[in-house]
Amino acid sequence: MRRTLDAAVAEHVDRLILIGTLYVFGRPQTERIVVRPLDTPSAFRRAWNLGGSGVTTQLELMRMAVDGSPRHMAAGKTMLRLMGLFDPFLKELVEMHYLMTDPLIVDDSALQQLLGGVTKTPYSEGVKQSLAAAG
Repeated sequence: MRRTLDAAVAEHVDRLILIGTLYVFGRPQTERIVVRPLDTPSAFRRAWNLGGSGVTTQLELMRMAVDGSPRHMAAGKTMLRLMGLFDPFLKELVEMHYLMTDPLIVDDSALQQLLGGVTKTPYSEGVKQSLAAAG
């Protein structure tokens, strides 16, 4: 993130969109959701939320992917800290642990109003199509 912001400042970028954990499925929707706010002056200097097609968990997404009950192991904060001694990526996950344990439900009504509505692909369909595209 820091490199992105530094580059934007160095290049005198006047519009920048930062996307956090966002799974926009399908190119037409992605273009609409990302490009339209960049072309709309009233959208500048605001934070925009895009909610999912419903509430789900990582485990539920795995169940959709394997069509059943996957073998899995959940790592808590202490385990992530220990694994982080050997893998910097896992060390960073400790700070984001709450995103995997507590529901994060965002209100995207402002973005829906700006875009005139957003079609959201159900998670089960997105998982199915993603797996098919991956081979």
